[in-house]
Amino acid sequence: MANALYHKGAHYSMIMTYLIAASLVMIPMSIMEATILGVQFTVIRLLVSLPRVIVFSVVIEKVLTRQRYQLPDQQSN
Repeated sequence: MANALYHKGAHYSMIMTYLIAASLVMIPMSIMEATILGVQFTVIRLLVSLPRVIVFSVVIEKVLTRQRYQLPDQQSN
């Protein structure tokens, strides 16, 4: 998925944010977490985690750009 997004013009930070946030904010997992650990814990976890994902993604993009990293071309099967 990351490769396809990259070749459609998405920046590394957008790709990283999408991939990490998608796994972080799964609704069934959040419901189960809220049931077991409490709604307050789940809300705090999301409010703390999402900004960190964005900052991490921007830092990784800068590192990859500085190293001139490029994802390989898509290969057709």
